[in-house]
Amino acid sequence: MKSRIVYEDKNILVVYKPAGLATQTARVGQPDVVSELQNYCAGKAARESRGGSSSGRSAGGPTSGKGAGGSQGLDPRNARPYIGVVHRLDQPVEGLLVFARDKLSAAGLSAQLGEGSLNKRYCAVVCGSPEKESGLLEDYLIRDEKTRSARVVTEQLQGEKLPEGKFPERRLQNGKLQEETLQEGKFPEGRLQNGKLQEGKVPDGKLNRENLQDGETPKKAILKYQVLKKAAEPLPLTLLDIQIETGRFHQIRAQLSHAGFPILGDSRYGNAEACEAGRKLGVVNPALCACELTFRHPATGKPMTFTTAPEGKIFGLF
Repeated sequence: MKSRIVYEDKNILVVYKPAGLATQTARVGQPDVVSELQNYCAGKAARESRGGSSSGRSAGGPTSGKGAGGSQGLDPRNARPYIGVVHRLDQPVEGLLVFARDKLSAAGLSAQLGEGSLNKRYCAVVCGSPEKESGLLEDYLIRDEKTRSARVVTEQLQGEKLPEGKFPERRLQNGKLQEETLQEGKFPEGRLQNGKLQEGKVPDGKLNRENLQDGETPKKAILKYQVLKKAAEPLPLTLLDIQIETGRFHQIRAQLSHAGFPILGDSRYGNAEACEAGRKLGVVNPALCACELTFRHPATGKPMTFTTAPEGKIFGLF
């Protein structure tokens, strides 16, 4: 296995995913964490059926404990052990993930993720340095399915910033406001594009002047960062502690790049300087690690926290 099991019991698996390994993929023949865990669980079940122990074990993590309740399920489509994907990490990113071993546990962990009680902390090495020692980044992101990347939308809607969670209270038609106002809770039926609305589109926060493609909906992304350490040699680099309040696609990578301090080694979102720095230092993957994972055990309710040190060599500078 390329991935490493940090903790396991009857209900969950906490795993360290190395950089370069997909969390889950549909590509035939390409390894991923889910397939590795299915093979591991199937092999373990086979050994136990021949007389092995069935007790859970902990392989690390500052907080651990045996789970209670629930059962390990099988995927009825192929009779392979059930592995429920609760959250993911980008393929080139390393760090911790929790997986469910039964559907009830998957539902419980997914609910925690939705309500914000399944928390993840990251550490990243970025090029340059933020002006402030700590800060909050708020952006609206659009996911581009063609390029498999996220782009930040920054211009204000019709020249006016919308309050958080608010939308224009009046309907636009052919670029002009109708005399009537919308009732509370109603939304405009079009999206602003160069001062006019496209029929059937709905604005969602801030929009920029470039045309939005059909089906694109900007989504708010929020992250907090704290400067941990700085290194001047061989290049100006900064180690950041990062917490995200929203789980958007490529959120950390896109937001940090847009803020002017891209992640070292991130060829997709980094600028020319960051890419050149990565080549000089031999960093082939984004210097980003999901280093801490906190949640309640889905069966026992026990608080659980797991941490890992980044394995990327560049983190050794700090």
